[in-house]
Amino acid sequence: MQRSSKYQANELIALCVWLSQEVASTSLTQLCSRLEASTGILMSQEGLNQRFNPTAIAFLREAFTSLLTQKLCATQLLSSHMISSFERIRILDATVFQLPDSFATDYQGSGGSSNTAGAKIQLEYDLLSKLAALKRLFDENGIIGALAIDQRGSLKKMIAAGSSRPLGNEGSIRFKEVVSEELTPYATSILLDPEYGLPAANVRHSDAGLLVAYEKTGYDATAGGRLPDLLTDWSVRRLKEAGADAVKFLLYYNVDEDKKINDFKRIGAECAAEDIPFFLEIVTYDPKIDNVKSLEFAKVKPHKVIEAMREFSKPQYKVDVLKVEVSVDMNLVDGYAQGESAYSQEEAEAYFKEQSEATDLPFIFLSAGVSADLFQQTLTFAKKSGSNFNGVLCGRATGKNGEQAGRDWLQDTGKKNIQVINVVLKETASSWFDKITG
Repeated sequence: MQRSSKYQANELIALCVWLSQEVASTSLTQLCSRLEASTGILMSQEGLNQRFNPTAIAFLREAFTSLLTQKLCATQLLSSHMISSFERIRILDATVFQLPDSFATDYQGSGGSSNTAGAKIQLEYDLLSKLAALKRLFDENGIIGALAIDQRGSLKKMIAAGSSRPLGNEGSIRFKEVVSEELTPYATSILLDPEYGLPAANVRHSDAGLLVAYEKTGYDATAGGRLPDLLTDWSVRRLKEAGADAVKFLLYYNVDEDKKINDFKRIGAECAAEDIPFFLEIVTYDPKIDNVKSLEFAKVKPHKVIEAMREFSKPQYKVDVLKVEVSVDMNLVDGYAQGESAYSQEEAEAYFKEQSEATDLPFIFLSAGVSADLFQQTLTFAKKSGSNFNGVLCGRATGKNGEQAGRDWLQDTGKKNIQVINVVLKETASSWFDKITG
């Protein structure tokens, strides 16, 4: 009959952490004595020696990793408003420990103790680093539920259509302010543009992070490849100085065109130099298909989206987070389509899975103008398919029906749309903590 041991994981932790700070140099006799005195567990020296095995080492490593991750990903962060006045916030800490005298030649002690050898480990952490900025954009679980209000040309047209008098730029500025005031309490962060959106950034909720767009609205229609244009009066440094926690760039991309057309590595290099997260938004197209809602485009969309993600996950682009379309047109998936479908549900699931496996980067879905209800169903379908997406950045799926954009609508329907998506995200999205280590 085999006797069950009372020595469990708790005792291993206690012995290695609390009962002996120098477990490697303490004799087995002393360790057994301390274990019995503290826990009442009596073990032989040989029995204890056998417990220090590869399994115990793996357990201690896992426990340490878990505790360190919790510490690094702690949610007690300063709000963006509090830190926006500083270029750097440096946290410094150090520990000193003694070494055997035989190391005195290379590691001279401070002379303050009987030991002639010693070492000091100093850690410096910049609270405004890229990792800290990412934490301000995501929630405590590593999931982003962000609001996108960086529209410019299309927003002006919408406001003009619903107004009895010309409002000009002031109409766009005020609209963004109202949306920011009313909806950022329910979003992890907000995406704005520097042209009309910075006043809205100043009235956002104190816990909401800030992404800022770096591209001009639209694209250069006179050049092939739908070349993106950067805002001429801005740089990544200026966007960061304006309070941005991350920079977003929208790229229209067709994987089947000449790759030189879409060479924009400069943006990633700028972001890396400023130590600020780079969010790349990819919108795919086919120059031979004008209607992206068509059955024809739906059949090539999975290839376009998946290969674009694969391309821009390469390290030379220095992208930190991908903002992408879902790999299928959900309006044309069997069971969701009103008429003819482009994919069976099994095919759609396979595309979602392939899309997720195309990148090791955190990636989030854009809503692409679908209804709030369909977007919520899409997230559930993505989870069922095995997608490990990390959240959403959407505007029209939380406010598609709110073209009057009054506060009453925002406080009722707009708020409810975001809250429902937040609930769905908790059930479907994966944490970015497993993808980014710093």
